[in-house]
Amino acid sequence: MNSRFSREFLFELNVIKNHAIGINFNPTSNAFKEYGKTVVITKLLLTEKEFEELTKNLASKLDTEGYIKASGFISKGLEKIDLEVIFQTNEIFEIEYYNPTP
Repeated sequence: MNSRFSREFLFELNVIKNHAIGINFNPTSNAFKEYGKTVVITKLLLTEKEFEELTKNLASKLDTEGYIKASGFISKGLEKIDLEVIFQTNEIFEIEYYNPTP
């Protein structure tokens, strides 16, 4: 597991910059076991309190680890499966971000 990716980093990419995020999970993580190697996050599912906290942390240049809840999809061959995911930021192995989401 690692601590390279923060909740604020994902918030900035997805909410502020409006990017979809491709997340590859660490093979030993629970998220990998639950969702597979890769998910694409299209929208972070934040409460109003979480939104305010992440906005404040981003402005203060704070980085925090923890759980993220999001909607997105996984690809199985030619099939795209929509799903809701919950994972910890320290389960992320690497990420890619994509053009702004519609």
